Amino acid sequence: MITLKDVSYRYEGSERLAISNLSLTLKNNEWVAILGQNGSGKSTLGRLFNGLLTPVSGTVKVDGFSTSDESSLWEVRKRVGMVFQNPDHQFVATTVRDDIAFGLENRGIEREEMLRRIDLYSKQVGVNQLLDKEPHRLSGGQKQRVAIAGIIALEPDFIIFDEATSMLDPIGRLDVLKTMRNLHKQGLSILSITHDMEEAALSDRVVVLNQGTIIEDGSPSNVFRSVEWIGKAGLAMPFSLKLQKELESQGVTLDTMCLSEKELVDSLWTYSSKK
Repeated sequence: MITLKDVSYRYEGSERLAISNLSLTLKNNEWVAILGQNGSGKSTLGRLFNGLLTPVSGTVKVDGFSTSDESSLWEVRKRVGMVFQNPDHQFVATTVRDDIAFGLENRGIEREEMLRRIDLYSKQVGVNQLLDKEPHRLSGGQKQRVAIAGIIALEPDFIIFDEATSMLDPIGRLDVLKTMRNLHKQGLSILSITHDMEEAALSDRVVVLNQGTIIEDGSPSNVFRSVEWIGKAGLAMPFSLKLQKELESQGVTLDTMCLSEKELVDSLWTYSSKK
């Protein structure tokens, strides 16, 4: 698990704390969405999880290894992988195959095992037909899936997706979200850093940040049941939930809270069939 206790972080030259006295525990096999507007501290928090940043006070531990201990960073980063907003920033090789192999070579993985993992994980995220392609010539969704393949080939326990869908077109975004769902079903722990309420609704647990502190923490259904915090956090209500509340004001009350358009359509069909 990942545990943060009384963690604070301040960027050099800034008087304001980006993360303020924050405590949080993330368990294996969870899909946790870290939700907040730009400047809320969510990307800073993601970098604290795997030791890219170290707290100015408090502790961050991954399976008991402290990110503030340089001798433990190897163990921390074996357990926590990260997929960034712009996949181009993660590419280091001229082909997809070599790019996936890069991290494995750095870990000293034997060639036979390396080839097995490249084959296995490229198929798992649907890029096995692209292994001989140049990463920079792929579509946005394909690039992001290649970046994901390079991370999961290292077999971490946690994968952080730092706004990984924000630069993608709708098709690419759906591809990556589908990949995230599949990885979670296979037992990987997913940490999704996002400002997209509909993406957060797919998770098991939502943690809402505002000015470096946690203002909500719970299941999507519980967190979205109360909407007072949405304005405070500077976020927009999901379209499905907004429409549902408009329908309620017109006397149309659905049986369940609808956190996605599919749930809304299904609930409307159920409501219609009862009339």
